Amino acid sequence: MKKKKASTEPVVERVQPHEDAVPLVIGDGLSAVSSVLSWVRLGYRVNWIPGSRITMTHPMNAMAQGTGSSFFGGLLLSLGLVDRLPEEGSFIREFRKSNFVPADWIKKSTDEERTAIRDEYFVDGERVLTPIHEVSFGQSWCDLEDEMRILALASPLVRYLSHAVVSSVSFDESGVLVNLSDDAPIRATHLLGCDRVSALSAIEGLGKTTSLFRSRRTHSVLQLFLKHSSFQNASITSAFFAPLHREAGEVQARNLLGSFFNEGRESVWTVVLPEGEGEDNAAIAKRLRRMKQSLDKMFSASEHLPEGKTTFLDIIENEQVRFLENEIYSSGSDVREAVSLPREKRYVVFSSACGFESLGAQLDRFFSAQNALITSDTQSESGEMQLTRAQPLEEFSELEHG
Repeated sequence: MKKKKASTEPVVERVQPHEDAVPLVIGDGLSAVSSVLSWVRLGYRVNWIPGSRITMTHPMNAMAQGTGSSFFGGLLLSLGLVDRLPEEGSFIREFRKSNFVPADWIKKSTDEERTAIRDEYFVDGERVLTPIHEVSFGQSWCDLEDEMRILALASPLVRYLSHAVVSSVSFDESGVLVNLSDDAPIRATHLLGCDRVSALSAIEGLGKTTSLFRSRRTHSVLQLFLKHSSFQNASITSAFFAPLHREAGEVQARNLLGSFFNEGRESVWTVVLPEGEGEDNAAIAKRLRRMKQSLDKMFSASEHLPEGKTTFLDIIENEQVRFLENEIYSSGSDVREAVSLPREKRYVVFSSACGFESLGAQLDRFFSAQNALITSDTQSESGEMQLTRAQPLEEFSELEHG
């Protein structure tokens, strides 16, 4: 008997929801914030549970050009957070011979040439974060995500259950029943899994989530978040990379990838670990030392430092380390649509494991289908086509200026 494959079709089925049911988003990263705001743009009330709160932050102030970056650009534009759609250009800078230079592949005209050169620099999962065609949103990506979160939390259409813990989930004809550990259960029309796959799979009733991404090579990620005194001339529209010291047994050196945000007062730096390298305190401590050594080499030029400081490490005021296990996929086809369990299409999972442009493409497909469903229902009721507009945009404007 053949096993049924996980569905990648957009969720468009009609259900007769329970009268109290609204969409529920579980997660706390970019996919969760974008999902919440997308429901709000469609005029829906939405419940939001942060889940594990452990997610990967997009480390680059550049994104691959494509459907996904267009989705994020459109969302940001509609929210008033940017004044134009993302523009293509050269935003990734390599540290080479004490200088930062544009990435070599950007000089080539064909995708084949760009890919070949890019792949000489990066290994395995690093390529997921380093596109051959780059777009910029004109601002630091971390700053934009923070502003999106502020708008989502301020919306009267959003109920943020900050301390809720999902214990189990079940499905019936009227929707999704979500049981909480220390509170009354809630009903949902749709359940959007925007948390890490391991966290979603630990919820009773969602154990099959792991099967949606089976048979892929995975890589863990180490992220270093730094707060520092203002770094002069820090570009918040560029992304940077430099090779780390090659460890014993490594054929090719890993790279340090990252960007500045908050007017140069903060930065995020990322290393994609080799396949199979797990959470080992000694290994992580060694990687962190290598990361800081590279940062000091990259940014200790005197013109970048405040007066009286001689090294980049001198200006660090606070640091946070985040280890994310099996966070990036380096095999299998790109995930361009939200995936769902074969018999439960009201539960869908969004993943950034194939890159953040890929995540945007999944969100675009799903919410385009929801918008089309609303529009078709409106047409059937009124007898004529009425495009669904983003109802809460005036409310966002008032929050921003009032």
